[in-house]
Amino acid sequence: MFAGLFTIALWSSLAVLSAQLSQIPSFQLTGLTLSMGGLLSLPWHSEWQFKPAFIALGIYGLFGYHFFLFSSFKLAPIVEANVIQYLWPLLIVLLSPIIAHSQIGLRHILGGTFGFFGVVLMLMERLHDPSGMIWGYVLAFAAAMIWSSYSLLVKRVGRINSATVGLCCLISGLLALVLSLATEVPYNPNETEWLYLILAGFGPLGLSFYTWNIAIKQIEPKILGGLSYLTPLLSTLWLVLLTDDCLSAMQLLASCFIVGGSILSSMKIKTGEESWAHQLLRAIAKWRHQGTPP
Repeated sequence: MFAGLFTIALWSSLAVLSAQLSQIPSFQLTGLTLSMGGLLSLPWHSEWQFKPAFIALGIYGLFGYHFFLFSSFKLAPIVEANVIQYLWPLLIVLLSPIIAHSQIGLRHILGGTFGFFGVVLMLMERLHDPSGMIWGYVLAFAAAMIWSSYSLLVKRVGRINSATVGLCCLISGLLALVLSLATEVPYNPNETEWLYLILAGFGPLGLSFYTWNIAIKQIEPKILGGLSYLTPLLSTLWLVLLTDDCLSAMQLLASCFIVGGSILSSMKIKTGEESWAHQLLRAIAKWRHQGTPP
């Protein structure tokens, strides 16, 4: 349980850290931060598992998600793009019948409807914006699709230790740096930007991957999905409090639909079916009783 909560705390800081790194090109930013995260696994390099399927999946999830995320932040207001990319908890539920072969019910359909209605509300004010913000929203949605599918697919490649996640970070980071050298004008970060890079690289883009890898193996998907709903709320709160960005009434309503849709998709509807909230409370009680995570 602690691994899941700690991961959410780290992830909620990513957007506000990224706001301070907007001058760094996307490939370079992705490469620097993921490489730092990968360095955390070097002391355990002897435990790296060279499974091609997982390494390919790791590059898809880690490299793909963060490149699209950072790119979306450059094209659209960070607060808005951040809300859209946090469709991934809802997408985990909606994609699970396809990827994990689980059943889909009325709550999933209603939750999906709420979530995507929220996206429409978020986009309404920007559809005719000539600045290209709409493409930022498209990239944010692509990031959400990548991370949700990665989270569902990772269980299908067998048991993988957390050190191997670091290997994927390192490979993804080096790949991004190569692409940066080939396609971007190099940017020289100042001292303050290096501080934010280090915080991002060793926090939400480093340690969080190891704790998330632990969480997805220890915690039931419904519980993990329920915990994940805290991330967009905390992340948006940090952005509003610590940056100059703010949400309009329409955008606030859209955020409520997106987060509400995610929560609705995991609510108890059928008698005898335990909701994620009840599972979460039961898991916490078990953790406190045994003194170890469930």
